[in-house]
Amino acid sequence: NQPLINEETRNAGPFAFNVEQLQKLVDPKNLDLLQDYGGTDKILDGLRVDRDSGLRVDQEDISFQERRKHFGKNVLPKVDQQSFLSLVWDAYCDKTLILLSIAAFISLALGISEDLSKSSDEPHLGWIEGTAILVAVAVVVLTNAINDYQKESQFRKLNDKKDDRNIKLIRDGKEQQISVFEVNVGDIM
Repeated sequence: NQPLINEETRNAGPFAFNVEQLQKLVDPKNLDLLQDYGGTDKILDGLRVDRDSGLRVDQEDISFQERRKHFGKNVLPKVDQQSFLSLVWDAYCDKTLILLSIAAFISLALGISEDLSKSSDEPHLGWIEGTAILVAVAVVVLTNAINDYQKESQFRKLNDKKDDRNIKLIRDGKEQQISVFEVNVGDIM
């Protein structure tokens, strides 16, 4: 059996276990380590939890706030949403749009050089075709990027709603239902 107080647990504060030790127990599930720590009873004692009544809301020596400060909240880290500029770049990287852009620049260069060779009294409209193609490419890119951004935002909101569910646990000796985000280390489920 590993001693409950060792180099790993020195920063465990009022608990016999720190976050890293508890993570080793569950990711991946490690039954040998559970036995080394003295089994479920020793872990409950080390987390200052009563086996029958679970955590107590009115527990004076360690509040829920202190538990969350020490072990963290029960939430997964948010994945960063892709920026609008990266969505624009992704939309522009379509091979067809790149070819259209190249064709637009060639058309623009030829149109401008043609306009420069014309006399001053003739209309200079050679740039219009290339510019029209570039505007069309920009409209397509922006439309795709805006749609992707909106879809990603809606998906994120839907995931947030899906993740917020109620679970059953024992607190104060009674079975209760609480949000999964309000679970503390030591809650008995």
